[in-house]
Amino acid sequence: MSVPQPAALDLLSDDLRDLLVPLLRPAPIPQGRLEEWKAERRAIEQQSQELAAQVVTAPALIRGIVTDAICWRWLDVTPTTADKFWLGSILRAGLAERVILPTLLERLAQPCVPELRWLYQVCVAVSLDLRRVLSFREDEDAYGGLLREALALDPDDVMTWRLLAELLLDRVGYGTHEWNLGRGPVDGGAGEWLETAREAERIIESSPSGALPASYADGIRDQVDKLTSWIEYKAAEPGVPFFDWLRLQSA
Repeated sequence: MSVPQPAALDLLSDDLRDLLVPLLRPAPIPQGRLEEWKAERRAIEQQSQELAAQVVTAPALIRGIVTDAICWRWLDVTPTTADKFWLGSILRAGLAERVILPTLLERLAQPCVPELRWLYQVCVAVSLDLRRVLSFREDEDAYGGLLREALALDPDDVMTWRLLAELLLDRVGYGTHEWNLGRGPVDGGAGEWLETAREAERIIESSPSGALPASYADGIRDQVDKLTSWIEYKAAEPGVPFFDWLRLQSA
């Protein structure tokens, strides 16, 4: 669906517009002004809470305008660290569970993008398990599955490509985080982590030109090499520490 245009905000009452517009402003930077920043955060949380209380019983059109404005402003751009924290403060004050998630779920009676992607992003922003809002099997990859579905529906949505690549890269990074200690993957076999790394590699290679930072391709190739080497090492059973074996292979 189309993103909200400024004219759409004219359909809101003055009171609602006065509550919404400050939530769309750039996130302040706390560096060097922490106490002032904390006061600003408390004020924005209060404003968000008041907006949620007024909008939750409003007609679907009004709830939709508020939902689109928040999601378009914060979720359709690559966020900074300050943006992520600020958005979490805005959403946790009631907007996520009382307004935005119910509105998105109503629309997803017929799956569509960006609503599927927005649902993923809102749940991540407020640390809400997707299984609380959508039905997934216990062993099903809820987060990855939702992004894969969104990508299948709209292969041109650059933000979905980025989110899925980052999700998979983060997972592989966790699996190999003890690499520098000469240890293999954690919480699972190397073959499982290699499969995840291969999927990340496919996503990165298939993404539209310029959609992802070049460093993603370099990073995933490094992870694939690490996991492949570990699998070969375990199969060889050389009886020497892993890094010693690597040196022997490159000699």
